[in-house]
Parts: sequence; structure tokens; C-alpha cells
Amino acid sequence: MNLKLAAFRGMQSQKGVCKVRSREMPGYFYIELNQKLVVLHYNYFQRGGTLNIISEFDRTILDVSTILGRPIEKHKYRIIDRGVPHQPKVLPAQTMGVYTFWYDGEFLKIGKAGPNSNARFFSQHYNPRSARSTLAASILQDTRMQGKGIDEGNVGQWIKNNCRRIDILLDSDLGIFSLELIEAALHYKYEPVYEGFSNQR
Repeated sequence: MNLKLAAFRGMQSQKGVCKVRSREMPGYFYIELNQKLVVLHYNYFQRGGTLNIISEFDRTILDVSTILGRPIEKHKYRIIDRGVPHQPKVLPAQTMGVYTFWYDGEFLKIGKAGPNSNARFFSQHYNPRSARSTLAASILQDTRMQGKGIDEGNVGQWIKNNCRRIDILLDSDLGIFSLELIEAALHYKYEPVYEGFSNQR
């Protein structure tokens, strides 16, 4: 993230704005949340997206890691709301990520991708045949999703058009256990529809 918090606050003071356009990420804006910079897609401002989820993500990461005695510092991760409709982005170098898909008031899927798992982060969940467990395959198997005109040929585009995607990008030097901790904490908090087995709930 090129823009620093002090510079952001300076631009706020000078221009009297609550958000600053990102130069390196067209279509995204910076805002300040809980004394750190958060990147939001322009759809947040146009379509009334909620800051509550992003704030909850931020608080969950801090609270859980602090309780365990190894707080994850704010400058080591960033939260990106890609909006709805959304376009997935590749996993940047030297990062790992937690991805989330929100639809109709609940999370459908929350997963993780290590620094060498770009396909998992970027493309697999939009293709029902790309891996053993994908969001696309789960939607096709869900009888509650019938009647929406979704089939194997268009399910990937349906996800992009209808699901809000929010990503958490972490510096890879935090280690894989940090990634797994955040994924598990969000699973516990939100109980995504397509995570775990229904007969185990």
C-alpha cells in the first residue's frame, strides 16, 4: 500500500474529504478505519455497502491474535472490498490471503490461499470443475439456488455479478499459522453456508 496514514490524514485536512482515490488500484478508494487504511471498491460508495463487516474483520484479527499473545499488527495486512459485481484479482507477490463471498445477507464461503496458491485465490472458485471443493460446485449442488437460471456454463459469472467479495491480504512473513488462524476465526464467527458438513452442525 503506497499511501501512508499520515499522508492520508494530510490530504483529508487539505481537501476536506473522507476518502482518497487509489492511484495504483483504479476504481478503489482509501478510507481510515480503526486507525488504519482500508481499501474499498467504488461500489461501496455507490451501492451503500456496509463498513460493519470490514470493521468486524479488523476487530476479529486484532482480538484473536492478541488473546493468543501474538498480535497481528495493522500494517501487516489490508482488507479489500471488491464490491458487487466484482472482479477477482491475483494474489500479489509475497502475500497470502483469506477470501470471502457474501450473498443475500450471509457468507457463502470463506477460505484461504497461501503465497504459492494463486489459482485457489484467483480462479478456482468460479469454475465447478477446477478443484475438489469450489464455491461454484457448491452453488450448483444447492437445491435452494435452483430457479435462478444458474448452470455450469454461467455459474462463474453469476458469482462475479451477485456475490460481494472481501479479501484480506497478509504479508507472507506472518507465516501460514496466522493465515489459518484468521480463516478459522471467521468460520467460527460467521458459519459460512458452504463450509463444513451440514450433518456436523
